[in-house]
Amino acid sequence: MNKIQHNELIDLSKDYCNTFCALYRLNTQDEAEIDKIYKQIKIKLIDTKMFLPSQILEVICNVAKLNNRYMKSYWELFRKTAENYKIQQIFSSTYNQSKYKTYESYLKERYIKYFIWDEIYFEKEEKTNDKNKNINYSLDIHESNPICRSLVLDDLGSFIFYTEQDGFDKYQRVKSNFYPYSLLGYSLLELCCYYGAIRCFKFLRTKFNSEITEKCLQFSFLSGVPDIMNECLKFQRPYKECMECAIISHNIDFVSFLMNEYHLKIDLEDCCRYHNLQVYLMYLDITKDINNCFVLSPSFHFPELCKYLISHGANVNAIGHSSKTHLCYSAVNSSRETVDYITTYGVNFVRDYNYEWFAIMDAAWNNSAEIAEILISHGARIDSHGINEKTACHIAIERNSIETIKVFVAHKDLINDSTLHLALIYDKEEIAKFLILNGININTHDNNGKTPLHIVADGNKTEMAELLISHGANINLTDKNDETALHYALKYDRKEMTELLISHGVNIDAKDKDGKTALHIAAERNNKEIAEFLISHGANLEETDNEGKSALDYAIRYDRKEIEKLLISYGANINAQVINGESAAITNRTNNEGKTFSQYYHNFINYTFSNCIII
Repeated sequence: MNKIQHNELIDLSKDYCNTFCALYRLNTQDEAEIDKIYKQIKIKLIDTKMFLPSQILEVICNVAKLNNRYMKSYWELFRKTAENYKIQQIFSSTYNQSKYKTYESYLKERYIKYFIWDEIYFEKEEKTNDKNKNINYSLDIHESNPICRSLVLDDLGSFIFYTEQDGFDKYQRVKSNFYPYSLLGYSLLELCCYYGAIRCFKFLRTKFNSEITEKCLQFSFLSGVPDIMNECLKFQRPYKECMECAIISHNIDFVSFLMNEYHLKIDLEDCCRYHNLQVYLMYLDITKDINNCFVLSPSFHFPELCKYLISHGANVNAIGHSSKTHLCYSAVNSSRETVDYITTYGVNFVRDYNYEWFAIMDAAWNNSAEIAEILISHGARIDSHGINEKTACHIAIERNSIETIKVFVAHKDLINDSTLHLALIYDKEEIAKFLILNGININTHDNNGKTPLHIVADGNKTEMAELLISHGANINLTDKNDETALHYALKYDRKEMTELLISHGVNIDAKDKDGKTALHIAAERNNKEIAEFLISHGANLEETDNEGKSALDYAIRYDRKEIEKLLISYGANINAQVINGESAAITNRTNNEGKTFSQYYHNFINYTFSNCIII
């Protein structure tokens, strides 16, 4: 077995390391320099098939949040990548010419929204556009906060000016979506450390004796200004968060310093998360922990690294410190080439590695369709239950992994009957439409007896209901409470859904387990408009529930006066209550004006006739 040669790996990964170092340590707004970095990314990372263009877009956004002084420079990299590769779908949103004036306006919106909403919520916020109409998609993140702008530029003169104004609060904290997440926000001194604003830093320490916090020290490793770092080290001791910031900075000297002086350990997952292959290789050289390094190696999207480690003795079925295997990380990172390669070395495709999660679930989570296909072809089951009893299909739907769902549907024997229900519950319309159009059983019941039509009726999704009905959905199927889709529509006052179901011939007088019809529910909920619509389409006014009560009984019981008038005007039998044994209770009850129902009824009749126009 060949011994691992550190220098060989350094040479092998030189282009990769240099490219990511340039991206993370970007410190220019010069167009020529930005274009140079873009070409480096294009040639070394995208054109080599290591990364998809869409993956690079996400990397750029993540790095920009860690170095937001150069937000506009990262925007240029983002724009150039998207435009050059004509990417039409970014972070769950598809480019729609009717919605955006230009493609660039679409790109800018997605770039800014990446910071405002996590990508897992992108699709949800797209469906509630009204709340986003007033968002300012500006790349000048401190245009409304001049104090922060002076810190970005380390403009001591303007900073002093602002501190001398009435109302200046030396304890103020700044919160922004454009910074790494913080529940409480950051102090002015912490932001000095983030931006490397040494002059403003010294002023705050001298003038206000601003406190040096742990976050100050962490950010000092991020910005890399020695004077700030040395001052912070006088008051705070480094912990693992400082090592994380040193890894982010792509400054191997900082990492070595923390290891040698403070005995901090390298977190390999941080190396992967921040694309710091150089520190990862240093860890491998020091520890010789080839198997754990191999397990995580797909995270770098660098197939040659995986091949090198296998050729030097890595176990393809090794389980890493995270209780995951190389195969799982390959699925997470859509590393088709590495999966194809390890197939020839006897990798176990079926074994679950922590009894709660499977490689096929990682493929579903990250929409790695090609990996999912390979895993299934080698025996992986998409219907195996993992954490929270979820299957790979559940996860693909939650994550809106449409391409992976298409792979799963091609193996229909592995798809269970709840798949369409889940797509509708999670409001994944594209997946739901795909399933319906590809022949999934649309009349199946879930554990509560609900059909897909019940779910869309509950959610008032008329377009989806139309699609289901047009593909054979039975509109009169009931759940375990004997409720039809019409009952669901009525319970939540879904007028459009009610009209749709009736137009398709739903049984308007169908009863639930308590004997209630749609008209009973409309009366109970005091929905006059729907009640009148039901009556005009043939609803039986005299249908009674299991206790013998009609819709009029419900209107009287719940004091729905407008419904009472409506039902009586359409001929509801006011004497029926005698047969039901409740004559005294109903006809003698008084309203708020002290009148009995009989008095109220006679007044109503008199009023009706007195206002008639005889023609």
